[in-house]
Amino acid sequence: MKGKRIFLMLVVLCALLFAITPATRDLVPYTLFSVKSGSMAPAIPTHSIIAVKTKDKHIFNPYEIITYYRGDRLITHRILSVGYEGEIYYQTKGDANSIPDTYHVRHQDIYGKVVFVTPPALSAFICTFENPKTVRIILTLLLIFATAANSSTDENTHKLESEV
Repeated sequence: MKGKRIFLMLVVLCALLFAITPATRDLVPYTLFSVKSGSMAPAIPTHSIIAVKTKDKHIFNPYEIITYYRGDRLITHRILSVGYEGEIYYQTKGDANSIPDTYHVRHQDIYGKVVFVTPPALSAFICTFENPKTVRIILTLLLIFATAANSSTDENTHKLESEV
């Protein structure tokens, strides 16, 4: 009975993971990124994974950490101040940088707010799941393992029933 519950939970987990396709990602308000530089250390060490809330477009406050577009790159820095010159803008700075950024970040260029930072040790494990093929291989192996565990449990139960 316990083996069947584990098997069903794995099937449901697989179905949920396969359901998160590019078409449905727009419905999820968080995006994960791997941090490539040390500009936000020690708050966000290099190789950490950050979760950015993407549907949040309110006016951000000083000390909040945001991810924004700078040309075709995404940058994550802390807000120092908020201003207005025809449009809302933010003065930002990386925690590890000695001076603020030399440009203002327009409100419309903000991708989202950082809401979670993983310890760097978890980064390698989480990055494994960025590749859909890797996720499918891992889930397939889990299903094979769960199926094998379930069938051996059924055989043991059958042996116990026949001995009684």
